[in-house]
Formats: sequence, structure tokens, C-alpha cells
Amino acid sequence: HVFLPLSPDAALAARDRVAEETGLWLFERVRPAAVPGHSRFELYVGEAALGVSDDEIAVAFHALLDQAV
Repeated sequence: HVFLPLSPDAALAARDRVAEETGLWLFERVRPAAVPGHSRFELYVGEAALGVSDDEIAVAFHALLDQAV
């Protein structure tokens, strides 16, 4: 699981912005974490992800986390 310092609603909004900016869909569902204001999702790596470079993935996750700042 990946834990984010974002509420579930904020995580979904950030995911959508990152997808629009990068073309990468980082996760489907998000759930509240035990810490208030945080969320979690399961990271699934499918066959389509094999064509994405490590750098592209890093940029997308950094953009996701930038939403928390």
C-alpha cells in the first residue's frame, strides 16, 4: 500500500490532475488511512506499466505528492 498525506477526496483530485498532466493513471481506488487527513491505495503494476520509464513514474508521483504541500 501507498500512504498519502492527503484526504481521500484530495488524493482523487490530485490523481486526476496528474493523469491529465502526465497521461499516467496512478491508482484506481483510494481509502482513508488510520491517520486523519491521510489516505492509502494499493499500487498495482500491470503490463501497461512496463512501457513507462522509471523517470516518468517518478515525475508522476512527485506531482502527486506536490499536491499535499
